[in-house]
Amino acid sequence: MKKILVITGEESGDKQFSLFWREISPFLSEDYLLWGIGGNFFTSIGGEVVFPQENLSVMGVTEVLFRARDILEAGKRILSHPYLTETSGVVLVDFPDFNFRIGKLLAGRGYPVIYFIPPKVWAWRRGRIKVMKKFVKLALLIFPFESELYSAEGIENIYVGNPAIRYLGKRLKSAARDSVLLLPGSRNFEVEKLLPIMLRTVKVLDFYGYKLKKKLILASSVDRTKIVTLLTEAETCGEIVIVDEKNLVEVLPTGRIAIAASGTINLELAVAGVPQVVVYRVSPLTFAIGKRFVKLSHVSPVNIVAGREVVPELLQDECNEKRIVEKVLNFLDNEELVSRVRSGYEEVTGVLSSGVEPSLIASKVEEIFEKKGR
Repeated sequence: MKKILVITGEESGDKQFSLFWREISPFLSEDYLLWGIGGNFFTSIGGEVVFPQENLSVMGVTEVLFRARDILEAGKRILSHPYLTETSGVVLVDFPDFNFRIGKLLAGRGYPVIYFIPPKVWAWRRGRIKVMKKFVKLALLIFPFESELYSAEGIENIYVGNPAIRYLGKRLKSAARDSVLLLPGSRNFEVEKLLPIMLRTVKVLDFYGYKLKKKLILASSVDRTKIVTLLTEAETCGEIVIVDEKNLVEVLPTGRIAIAASGTINLELAVAGVPQVVVYRVSPLTFAIGKRFVKLSHVSPVNIVAGREVVPELLQDECNEKRIVEKVLNFLDNEELVSRVRSGYEEVTGVLSSGVEPSLIASKVEEIFEKKGR
């Protein structure tokens, strides 16, 4: 059985890759053993994890410093693993700071490299695309506007669309919209920064008389002991039901409103038609650097794909309960606004649900992996 090294690095990429692999695997001409760095989604498709991704999942300048030892250990674990000599190729998934280093090294040893969800060079550090040209054989893209950029640099690419959106779109069912959904992110540092603010927000909503059920949706990568501590430390805000992210199909349709960290979950909420307030906080240094170099007017993928503000974004100092409550009340009290947001959602999800047929992608992937050593 041929082996493929896969490096996901964090929950979102882990999920997207697992759904993508489920789409193309029926069309592959032979079975493959997947191994590498991943999480629960990766193991659900038979992947063998040799280093847990939760030990690497960070974002930002200061945040990375606390994981430096784990990052070094992950690289050593991959490069010394006995599977490596039997591996036909490498699939990198997002997580560019780690994946660039190991991708260049493995390409230099003759391993063909495919990059699924390459870094957002259109947002910042555009020069990275020239680096990718030196070691990436094929880029698999989830945003339609990326293809022109990669083609201009001579990097072979395929627009595959968004597997998570396709997956949800086929499985969602209608339900009573009686809940406020809290989605503080898949990284522990995100949860620690955002959940206390979200808890204070729902307490204010109770004060205003909005008796919505409160559901806290948690990724499997989040440390549950920290959640217990945060809930205990928070002033009482009524009963909160904790829901595992694997149950998104059931819980999203119950959302009347959501407060969500910026990320893939914004697109999943869009599929479910849930109005949302997008929030995010990082360290002051990370935010200052990002503000200087990131060339984007929006951070939520919903707004990026639409090219305008479909949902409100509250970042850094703006991310506080007073501003969040203000935006949430706008949705709860204004059905016309909700209708406009859902119209924007349909536009965005329509674009991202498309993509090249899985059978053609599978054929191209196998063609690339036949080129080991060339």
